[in-house]
Amino acid sequence: MMAGVVLIDALLTAADIDARAAERASPPIVGTLSEMCLYCYTAELLLVLTVKGLWALKDWMIVLDIVIVLCGYVELVMLRLAYGGDLADSLGTLRVLRLARIVRLMNLLRKSRSLKELQKLVIMLTTCMKALAWSFLFCFVT
Repeated sequence: MMAGVVLIDALLTAADIDARAAERASPPIVGTLSEMCLYCYTAELLLVLTVKGLWALKDWMIVLDIVIVLCGYVELVMLRLAYGGDLADSLGTLRVLRLARIVRLMNLLRKSRSLKELQKLVIMLTTCMKALAWSFLFCFVT
């Protein structure tokens, strides 16, 4: 069920990005369904933490899920606080936080045994991102 929620959320994010690229407002249903997906993520996370306890925090994917859910709620709070003003227009870029939810697709790949090549590609991509982050930090410090 959660795989379906993740895919629906990814499609909603793509629809929102397409609408913004065309310089038009995304339909209100996109925002509503996206919030429902966030609530499903929260419920799943609470269930995992209830069943596994604090031992679940040793899994880096659970920690990543916590960060993704927190990004979703930060986006909601910021948009609610800025609703209807000039600040809302300037905070429209905060919808980028919704892109963090697409990272949950990695969790689907990790659980699927039939996609070994794709899993390896994602692992290599993650390793490359780590190297880029460290090199950016090194360049910034220098």
